[in-house]
Amino acid sequence: MRKPLMIALTALTLSAATAGIAAAHEKGDGGWGRHNPEKRMQRMAEELGLSDEQRSQMQALMEQEHGQRTERGSGRETFRKLRNLDPSAADYQQQLDELVKQAQDQVGERIRARAAHRAAVAEILTDEQEQKLKDWKAERREGWKEHHGKGDHHGGRHHGDCDNEA
Repeated sequence: MRKPLMIALTALTLSAATAGIAAAHEKGDGGWGRHNPEKRMQRMAEELGLSDEQRSQMQALMEQEHGQRTERGSGRETFRKLRNLDPSAADYQQQLDELVKQAQDQVGERIRARAAHRAAVAEILTDEQEQKLKDWKAERREGWKEHHGKGDHHGGRHHGDCDNEA
């Protein structure tokens, strides 16, 4: 009984973390203007040198992705169901197994959607533009790691621990 519970919690945590990161990123600029699709498209067009046709294709792809992301929803409902499970119920294990399956399916959908999106972007961009995009993303990841990592700038502590400094 412990193993399925751990699997469920792991899958749900991954699902919620993905949703939480996406939600937090949409509140901020995220580098490409994630909360502002027009700004994001303008920045991408400038950075990658997109033609009008490529820009139109990328805009359609972004709108499609946004619609699919909205349809998929988040893992919050699955977490709510997990919280409401009664461990003393006769069918507790069956209910838990169903939640595990739902969480696995949700994560699988997100992975497949991301892969499909990347393939569609690769079809639109030239090899040079793809390389520029990869390089920019790598730079962004490094900057994120420097800012959010446990480095000297935080003394190896979490952000919340810095509040008590004089």
